[in-house]
Amino acid sequence: MDYKEQIGRLIFLSYYEKNRECNEINVGEELDRAAGTITDLLHRIKAENNGGWVSVKDRLPEDLPENKGKKIIKCLVSVKSRYPNGTPNIEKRQRQMLLDYRGNFIRWEWSRTHGENVTHWQPLPKPPKT
Repeated sequence: MDYKEQIGRLIFLSYYEKNRECNEINVGEELDRAAGTITDLLHRIKAENNGGWVSVKDRLPEDLPENKGKKIIKCLVSVKSRYPNGTPNIEKRQRQMLLDYRGNFIRWEWSRTHGENVTHWQPLPKPPKT
């Protein structure tokens, strides 16, 4: 479902909730799904207003619906400079799932950098058409 359909569904559900006309709909699940979609849309709008960069304080790559089930997510990151007045570097990094020896999930971490140095990230662009 795209965003317009989700918003339409949310309007329908709010109407249903007021009038209690139909018992076969699980309103709580539908409202949770619609709220998640709207939250996702708001994060994407905020990133678009920041040149596509998403603050790690707002959201991480593994939170995007299109990345569910992935163990490695490639993206661009903005990394703080080591120098007090230095400019941030833009680098390609992976957000990777860390597993224990049995294959159980431990946490997500950034590759080749200290995570606290990453301030922003954005998905890699699609390759050009040839």
